[in-house]
Amino acid sequence: MRRNNLSTLDEISHYRRSHPAANLIIDTNVLLLFFIGVFDSNYLAECPLMTDNGRNYCEEHFKLMEKILGLFIDKVIITPHVLSEINMLSRTRIKPKTRMNDFFLKLIQRLERCKEEQIGLKIILKNGGVLEFGFTDISLIEVATKNSWVIITDDFDLYRTYKEKIPVIYFNNIVANDLCKVSL
Repeated sequence: MRRNNLSTLDEISHYRRSHPAANLIIDTNVLLLFFIGVFDSNYLAECPLMTDNGRNYCEEHFKLMEKILGLFIDKVIITPHVLSEINMLSRTRIKPKTRMNDFFLKLIQRLERCKEEQIGLKIILKNGGVLEFGFTDISLIEVATKNSWVIITDDFDLYRTYKEKIPVIYFNNIVANDLCKVSL
C-alpha cells in the first residue's frame, strides 16, 4: 500500500492542507522546467534541457508545475547538489550565451525565494542507494526522510524505489492525470 497517493493536483492539494508544515523538495529537471518556463515559456519547446531524453516539456507542463509550486508557497526547498546540477546544465545547454546570461539573471531572482537544505556528505555516502541514484538524488531522499517532506521528480526509478518510504510526487503522473485540466 502506498504511503501517500500524490498522483493528481487534487491529491497534492489535500496533502498540503493536511500537512501544512511540509516543504517541497524539488529535483533538478522539474525545477529547470519551472525556471525556464518563467524565463520564456516559448523557449521550452526548443531548449535541449527540456526536449532531450524524451521529456518534450512545453508550456502546458510549465503551467502544471507552476500550479504545484503554488500549493507550496514559501515552502520550496533545494539542496546544494540540485543547485550545482542547475548551474552545470544551464551553462552547457542553454544557447546562445547571451540567452544563458539572461536566463541566469532571472534564475538568481527566483532562487532567492527558495530555501536551501544541506545534508552531510557522510550521510549521503552511507546511503545504500548512492551507487544507483547518485549524490543529488540521495541528498533529496535524505533531506525528505529527515524532515518528513515531499519530493517532486520526473525520475521514475527514484519515484518507484522510494514512494513506499516517503511522499514522492512523480511529475509524469500529474501530467497524465491533470494536463488536460490546465488551461492556457
